[in-house]
Amino acid sequence: MAEGAKVNSIDAIKMFRIYLAKFGEYAGVALGDAESEVNRTMMWLETEQQAFWIARIRKCQELLARAEDALRQKTLFKDASGSRQSAVDEQKAVMIAKKNLAEAQEKMANTKSWIRKLQKEITMYRGGMGRFAGAISGGVPAAIAQLGNTLSLLDQYVSAAPTEVASTTGEMAASAVGADGGSAPSMARGAEALVEAAKPDPQAVAYRGKIPALEVLDFAPAAEEGELALPIATPNADDRQHIVASAMPIPLNGDDRVVFAKDVPAGATWVVARISGTCVYLGPVDGPPPAAYNAISVKRLLELRPDLAEAIAVTMGGMVAIGPNGLQAVFGQGDLRSWPLV
Repeated sequence: MAEGAKVNSIDAIKMFRIYLAKFGEYAGVALGDAESEVNRTMMWLETEQQAFWIARIRKCQELLARAEDALRQKTLFKDASGSRQSAVDEQKAVMIAKKNLAEAQEKMANTKSWIRKLQKEITMYRGGMGRFAGAISGGVPAAIAQLGNTLSLLDQYVSAAPTEVASTTGEMAASAVGADGGSAPSMARGAEALVEAAKPDPQAVAYRGKIPALEVLDFAPAAEEGELALPIATPNADDRQHIVASAMPIPLNGDDRVVFAKDVPAGATWVVARISGTCVYLGPVDGPPPAAYNAISVKRLLELRPDLAEAIAVTMGGMVAIGPNGLQAVFGQGDLRSWPLV
């Protein structure tokens, strides 16, 4: 007689999935910050520092030319009494100008040397971190999606009646073993299903294509009191629980930015997307592109729409789609569907 599986702690899997998502977000932010710092330092050396020392060398050359000319004038011409003029001050000025010029030229050489060294170090860093970055961007979302599917199956299993569990278990056992005692094709189909689940959801890809470029969102002006209309359907209690369970929200700071589309007609389907560690986007995914955008703080948004607290706190790279009738879908990193699982 087939026996049911011993499912001791689904909550442990849920907590692990949450921590894995947080790890993926924090690691992604850390990698992004490191890459930004590397690029900023290289740009500083190649532009600001080189330009500074080029201008400094040119200035020192001009001052040296003036000092040498003043010294030459003192040595060539006599004073009113016919005596040779003292050129001690001019000689000191020439020595100081030469010293300053040599120092500027040395600094310029050091800057070029550090640019070459940093380029080499950046190449080594990117080569060493490439596999880790790939695991964070691809492996973690795939693992989260797989855990989500596992949780869904376990939830169905534990909610089934005992007779259904025994029947299902017997059928699974029979189908898992072939005539020769080997693995049945169903196991291969299960593996294929896991691979399929790790692919970006077409709907998520389409929705992400509706999100404007960061350059557009960065210049969104602050919203005035009369521009705070957000005709997004209100997620109910079940919707908000689905978001928490599927997207593992990570709270934002009150001063973080929320950029939202202006003048969106009622009845539109909205997407709420975490586009950076400190910025969330709210905009429609149907109809023509929005004509303009406004920005407000997270604190102000939650004062107006506390029902969106879970949606705006979705993990980095995640999206929540809210239609006219409420929550439509939840997507995680890599545009993988987290809810509903189909």
